[in-house]
Amino acid sequence: MSLALLGSACAPGKDGTTKPDSNQSAAASTSASPDTRGKTTAELVALLVTKTDLPTHTIEPMNAGLGEIIDTDKPECKPLAHTQVMQSIGTNTGLARAIVMEEPKAATSPDVPQGTVQFTSTSVTLTSYEGTGAQDALATVKAAIPACAGGFTILHKDVTTPVAGVKPDTELTTGDESVSFVITMDMGKGVNKATHSVVVRKGNTLATFWAMNLNGEAQQPKTIIDTQIHKLH
Repeated sequence: MSLALLGSACAPGKDGTTKPDSNQSAAASTSASPDTRGKTTAELVALLVTKTDLPTHTIEPMNAGLGEIIDTDKPECKPLAHTQVMQSIGTNTGLARAIVMEEPKAATSPDVPQGTVQFTSTSVTLTSYEGTGAQDALATVKAAIPACAGGFTILHKDVTTPVAGVKPDTELTTGDESVSFVITMDMGKGVNKATHSVVVRKGNTLATFWAMNLNGEAQQPKTIIDTQIHKLH
């Protein structure tokens, strides 16, 4: 299922810190003007939410390398899959990411064993672009939502992860522009799981959020989103 893809797509560094990607940092050090120059990985790492920003959450920085590339059976759906596995949508100048987890609590669903805990895990990915790259990347996500409404399949090596459907979610007023959508994962045995994705553009930077709760119902991670976007101002 998709969390397995997430784990292989971007594993934490051994020392628990985010390691800047030299190629991405170099790409951003061109002579582009301040209005069009994308941020470097190092600059984005400094802007990621931290435990100080979200004291009631656990935060795990993730490696900034591209990781193992995933694919989809429908090319137009790849931007949506990338929001789930913390991969860049389009060519970026820098990338930083972390997993943010709320405090566990007792699961209340009758479908899980008594004593099971639940918590929502939210992936946070910051990517920056030169010129109109951020606007263009967000446009591909917006276009993919209706195009992939009937579902698609995520492909990773010999593993396939079916997506049952995609639909718009409650829109948030944040950043310069944003889009929110629900990706329903096919968990097998007739069980579907709704996950929440939000992509926000602030200037030349995209902040991508994907929230999932394996033993409960995930909600839009509004506190995480508000806190992260505030740091991008």
